[in-house]
Amino acid sequence: MRATRRRSMIALCAGIVSGLALTALWLQATPARAQTDPTVTLAGLAYQPAAVTVTLGSTVTWTHADGFFVHTVTADGGAFSSLNLAEGDLFTQTFTTTSVYSYHCLFHPGMVGVVTVVDLPEHLYLPALGRDG
Repeated sequence: MRATRRRSMIALCAGIVSGLALTALWLQATPARAQTDPTVTLAGLAYQPAAVTVTLGSTVTWTHADGFFVHTVTADGGAFSSLNLAEGDLFTQTFTTTSVYSYHCLFHPGMVGVVTVVDLPEHLYLPALGRDG
């Protein structure tokens, strides 16, 4: 009787550990929660945040708040490009194609960012678990 009970407890613990491990793997594979119409600030010679994930059809707005520096928002592949932006200027881009768009500032090579555009239903994301993009 004692051996059977011990085997049952070991099996139960093994099941719990396996379940937790599978849950951790699933959470790592789940994409970050996509935003709708986020704002990226140009400040400190950087795009903040440097990476955003948006849903198809979203508009990203870049806001210049970096003093006297002139910046651009220029896609690496040429998909979009702003004019020269000064303090207080805005640039917006609506994304109608799923893709990963890397971009940079023409004047400051260290300023880089990325917009990831996904076409997944919102219910596939995990906002309740704090998986913000």
